[in-house]
Amino acid sequence: MRVDPTVARDPTGAWDFAWLAGTPPWHIWLDGRLLATVSDPEYQVSAAQYPAVPPDLEIVDSSSGSVAQNSLYPPYFQIQWYGIIGAAGYVVEQLVNSVWTKVHSSAERGQGYICWQTPALQDALTYQFRVTAVDNQGNGGTPVPFTFEVCRNPLHPAVTFALSSSGAVVVSPS
Repeated sequence: MRVDPTVARDPTGAWDFAWLAGTPPWHIWLDGRLLATVSDPEYQVSAAQYPAVPPDLEIVDSSSGSVAQNSLYPPYFQIQWYGIIGAAGYVVEQLVNSVWTKVHSSAERGQGYICWQTPALQDALTYQFRVTAVDNQGNGGTPVPFTFEVCRNPLHPAVTFALSSSGAVVVSPS
């Protein structure tokens, strides 16, 4: 099972990944390459390697074996946003059948940067999400919208290449 971690910066600037789901050990993947296998539900990445944004890690628990999903065309998106001073937390909603439905919430931990990975999404569809900062009473601010179109199996262009009499390459639809 793929695990959805929370990501925050620690005081040294490193990226801290943490999660609550799954069965140990967990396998940490990046771009189809196994980085580590851990028994505790946390992993840290150096700020020197990723100074601006956290890496797009895939964390897979032992119930799935250690095989990562297709890293080139994953079935999910990373939604990332900057924290807001005074926010107690954030609510992520997805537009489902014309109704905004809560799919995730997280507390503000003062790290300044929040990252959430969507659940697996179906290919060839458009998805809408929004993130709203909330205060301690649950009052929300202005939502920030995100729209994604999933394209996991893109078609390769159907073209032919030919060399003209002048030596130029001619590309034509097949």
